[in-house]
Amino acid sequence: SVAFDPKTLDPKQNTRLKIELDHFPPGMAFSVTMDGKTYFKGSTGTPENENLFVPPGVHEFRVTVRGGSVQKSSSIVSAEFLANKHMTLKVELRSPANSSSGDSTALDPAAQIVATLKAERFFH
Repeated sequence: SVAFDPKTLDPKQNTRLKIELDHFPPGMAFSVTMDGKTYFKGSTGTPENENLFVPPGVHEFRVTVRGGSVQKSSSIVSAEFLANKHMTLKVELRSPANSSSGDSTALDPAAQIVATLKAERFFH
């Protein structure tokens, strides 16, 4: 795993990262790797993935989601992280149109996990 705790880095010297898992049933296990090392593990539907931090620099992320006996990984996304900025790692579940899994915690083997990184430019 990474050599730091993503929850305790200094917000003024690191990038705040929010992991957004839209349209996932609650309770699915997921893990995020950064530069090939485990960065964070959690489950969908919990708020624990909102106050994480990433050191400055260019980093690569990949998200793996597990539901039932199926495990799917996203493609690798990368971006430059800057001190005192906010980024969102958005993870989408794209199920085939004829999927019947509904809201179960099983992951459709034909589903795709799509990850994107975006900088947050506007704050309230």
